[in-house]
Amino acid sequence: MPEIPEIRIPQIREIAVPNLPSAPPVTLELGPPIIEMPGCVPVHPDAKLNPRLLEDDPGRVGAFCPHGQVPSFNPMDFTPNEFVRTTPVQPRAKDSENKESPTPNVPPVPRLPEPDASIPKGTEVPGLPKPLIEKVVDGLPSVEMVVTTTTIALVASTAALVAKPAEN
Repeated sequence: MPEIPEIRIPQIREIAVPNLPSAPPVTLELGPPIIEMPGCVPVHPDAKLNPRLLEDDPGRVGAFCPHGQVPSFNPMDFTPNEFVRTTPVQPRAKDSENKESPTPNVPPVPRLPEPDASIPKGTEVPGLPKPLIEKVVDGLPSVEMVVTTTTIALVASTAALVAKPAEN
């Protein structure tokens, strides 16, 4: 087995850094401090006119996330000492005994008219179901719609081919 070489720790020299201030710089400008924290801030478009609009007009409050930061949220303010426990209200025994359950008013179901022999064939009668072939024919577009759509597609395809430069 090979011997483990001796580990040496080199001596660290002090490095002199000139021109460092002995105290942090003092700002003479007064105002609210600017705190850069990650996350979003609630904003209102007219907040410069009235700062209370964040609370008074919550419908127009949005979120501003500077520098594409991850959105944040305001957690629920829960103080256990201020929590008020409530119990559900129990129904009174007298009220439930005297009241009967309401019966709903249901309207009668309308009946479809019987086919009449006096109605000529091909006349549409409201309420009677159509045969499948008539439903399919009614769902097809008219000739004018087909011609117009085909013309538009043909003109658009031709324009795209003409506008494309010819490849060698």
